[in-house]
Amino acid sequence: MSYFNRTKVGRIISRMTSDCEAMRIGVQDVLFVSLVGGGQMVVSAAIMLYYDRVLFSVIVAMAPVLWGINRFFRVRLSKSYRDIQEASVA
Repeated sequence: MSYFNRTKVGRIISRMTSDCEAMRIGVQDVLFVSLVGGGQMVVSAAIMLYYDRVLFSVIVAMAPVLWGINRFFRVRLSKSYRDIQEASVA
């Protein structure tokens, strides 16, 4: 309770608003886009496997490298976003 006594009401409301907006974006944008992208990926993979098995094998072999690059940048961007969120309410 001491946190609420020493923190201004406007700062608490700003933090709540910011966190709720981040959750909305996460659910609405990220989840929906991920589901659609995943479906497209499965359909594309099935079509590619049907038409050209060699090209499919090359893409499957490249997938771990692309995943690693994506993870590297996602971790850095996530940390930067978290730092910005903390700085805006500090």
